[in-house]
Amino acid sequence: MQRENRPKPSLAFAILTNLGLALMLVCVENLLIFSDIGFSSAGTNGGDLVGPIPGWIIGVIWTALFGSLGVARGIIVADGSDAARGAACAVLILLAACAAYPFYTLGLNNKLLGLFGNIITLCLAAWATVRLWSVRPFAATAPLAVFSWVAFATLSLIDERDFFG
Repeated sequence: MQRENRPKPSLAFAILTNLGLALMLVCVENLLIFSDIGFSSAGTNGGDLVGPIPGWIIGVIWTALFGSLGVARGIIVADGSDAARGAACAVLILLAACAAYPFYTLGLNNKLLGLFGNIITLCLAAWATVRLWSVRPFAATAPLAVFSWVAFATLSLIDERDFFG
């Protein structure tokens, strides 16, 4: 079965559309987290290794990460190839997992679910990085940045839970 030949969106249109959608998603997310409607404090208590991270810093970082994923998806969508379709889907899955995090950790209150979610997010970010790298290596820097942040957040979470002694 042949695919219909749809015109590729322009690079600027694809980037702006995907960036806008990703930023709208993270703004709704931040509104839920920081409006105190059932979510705990978004910051970390810190431990000996990492120290406390204020919630507003975490919000700014996630806003930048969601925005970068939106830009990366725009770059990939503008490519229009079959490999790009799969890579764009990988970014959507990663975005969905990142957006779902506060919900499946029961309002950021369950640290064990948070640790499990971080491990899943690390795997998804690594998978998305590989998928994007095969289409547009520059676009792969966005899920790689998510991987780096979540790895640091996981270290902070383990430090907070006294896993190091």
